[in-house]
Amino acid sequence: EFASKHGGAYYKEAMEKNKQYVVQPPSVEKCQELSKQLFYTRLAR
Repeated sequence: EFASKHGGAYYKEAMEKNKQYVVQPPSVEKCQELSKQLFYTRLAR
């Protein structure tokens, strides 16, 4: 319930904080690159 009430505000806040990491415009290549990075990061753990 908390998440549904505060999710929007939390999401906006998170997006503001992460603005410097967000690539504009998002591209397919960048998306695939980031998903690979995430995959290998998880694999390394």
